[in-house]
Amino acid sequence: MKWKYLVYLLGNLSLIYIIILVIMTINTNKYQLVNDQLTRNEHLVGQLKASLMSSYKYSGRKILNPYISDENNKELHLSSLSKNKPMLVFRFSRLGCQKCVLEQLSLIREIEDKFNSDILIISDYDNKRDLGYFKRVNSIKREIFKSKKIMNDETNSPYFFIYNNNRIQSIYFPDDDFLELTSKYLLSVFENYELCQ
Repeated sequence: MKWKYLVYLLGNLSLIYIIILVIMTINTNKYQLVNDQLTRNEHLVGQLKASLMSSYKYSGRKILNPYISDENNKELHLSSLSKNKPMLVFRFSRLGCQKCVLEQLSLIREIEDKFNSDILIISDYDNKRDLGYFKRVNSIKREIFKSKKIMNDETNSPYFFIYNNNRIQSIYFPDDDFLELTSKYLLSVFENYELCQ
C-alpha cells in the first residue's frame, strides 16, 4: 500500500513539475517577446530623435548651390522652377537606400495625384546613363533633376524640404519604419504652404 501511495505521489509531483516547466517556458517566451518589442521601440525612438535633430540642424539654411541640371544637363536655377513660391523638394542619393527611395517615390505619386501638384525630385546622380538605368529599372517616367550638393554636411539619406527664397524650410528625413509619418508630413506641408496648383 505504501508503494502505491509513493508511486501516486511521485506521479503527481512529476505532473506538477511538468506543469511548472510549461508555465516557466511560456513566461520566458512572453518575456522574450516583450524584451524584443522594447528593443525595437528603443531603436525606433532613437531613429525619431536622430531625424528630429537633423531637422533642427538643417531647417532655415541657405541652399548651398541653387543650380540644378535637368536630365539633358541643362542648368536651371531652383527659383525658376518654383516661380517664386514655396516648392516641395524630394532629395535622394544614388548611394542611399534604394528601397527607401522607392517607397518615398510611391508616396509622392499618391500625394501628387491627390493634390494635383508636382514635387521636384533631385538626385546626386552625375551620370545620365546611371540615372536612366535607375528610372528604367524602377519604371519611373517623371524627370529627376541632378545636383551634387544642396547643403553642407549632406548625408546619403533621402529627405524632403520646402524650397522658399533660396532657403530650406520644413525639412523632413523619412524613415521606412514610419511611412505614416511621412504621409502626414506631406499632407501637412501641402496644406500649410498651399502647394496645390
